[in-house]
Amino acid sequence: LRVEPVRRDNLPQFIRYVAVHGADHDESYLPGAGFVPSGEHPAYVLLQDGEVAGAVALMRTPRYRKARRGRFSLFHCIDRAPQGYSLLLDAIQRHFDGLRSVYLFLPEARTAAAEAVLRLGFAVERYSYVMRLEKSSPAELIVPEGLTLQSIRSSDRQSARLFADAINASFGELAGHIPMQANNVREWEGEDTYLEGGVALLLEGRRAIGTVAVTRDVDDRNAAEISALSVARERRGQGLGRLLLHHAVC
Repeated sequence: LRVEPVRRDNLPQFIRYVAVHGADHDESYLPGAGFVPSGEHPAYVLLQDGEVAGAVALMRTPRYRKARRGRFSLFHCIDRAPQGYSLLLDAIQRHFDGLRSVYLFLPEARTAAAEAVLRLGFAVERYSYVMRLEKSSPAELIVPEGLTLQSIRSSDRQSARLFADAINASFGELAGHIPMQANNVREWEGEDTYLEGGVALLLEGRRAIGTVAVTRDVDDRNAAEISALSVARERRGQGLGRLLLHHAVC
């Protein structure tokens, strides 16, 4: 086994490996066909007899570096034995400078991979869950008096700022949260997953007390993903999260 950085000559092998195995762990930010390794997106491959047997890629863009955190967009080995993960971690560690911590997501069923990374010194930070809609026809959406629920264009500077501020206020203490900036929200409009009208604010006067975003699924164009669902702390327990989720589904 040996590890080498992703370069122009082995980039096609890396991309093929990601396409086949990347979604085994976390498909949120997988390197795609246009991926170019850089200081902000370093990547390495694990080779066995000339074939890729594992790969790692780290996100250390300005948003993550400002929070002094790094997020793995890929950390995967075909053989779940600890040795491959250890070799990849040794290689990518040189890019941890300036970072207080790095993290990744693993499905609960990937017990062998979880055991391997736990042995490397990782610790469980939090759990995430997926909800599935069973009813095809939700009930009528009723917005409480005094509140306004409106879809926004993420390119609108004022709306993007309100959205980002509301997210940070709600998730600031959540493990793994990276502070959101208004420009992060505005960038959504240029992404392939963007849905017109998919970003919404729940307003009380001019103050944002709730947020939600709906985007296209990366692989299934007939499916959507709901994210950035938040309600201001002092307004929780009043059914507003259910309202925002209802809006997203409708």
